[in-house]
Amino acid sequence: MKKEEIEKFGLVVDVEKLPGEKVLGENERLLKVVMSPQVGNYDKATVLTSDISPRKSTGMHTHNVDEIMYVVSGEGIAICGGKEETVGSGTIIFSPKGVEHAVTSTSDEKLRLFCSFIPPMEPSGAFKEATEKTRRFFENL
Repeated sequence: MKKEEIEKFGLVVDVEKLPGEKVLGENERLLKVVMSPQVGNYDKATVLTSDISPRKSTGMHTHNVDEIMYVVSGEGIAICGGKEETVGSGTIIFSPKGVEHAVTSTSDEKLRLFCSFIPPMEPSGAFKEATEKTRRFFENL
């Protein structure tokens, strides 16, 4: 689906049908890019889901853009700017540009985050691979 069609008609996406890229190791999670300039379907932000495996973490990290995360499901702990908070379904986490943060799943179920990066983030690593898979997915719709 092309950006022009999305701007005219909107977009409804079943995230379960999107391809993803698995990050392995202690920071195990599945990244699925939904919208981004690199996918070609949205220019104002990068939107993705991150399914953090049970008892795993994103690891402490920073971004050069703002990140807004919504906990869709699961339970965990968020550390943002040195402050630790318990999070669960319905929680919003805001990490401004340059602020160190991490989210950890504390249960035996995955923790799903809906993440928006504003302005859009330049993909790298597994995020770049997930972006490319999504771009091909939308080209074939």
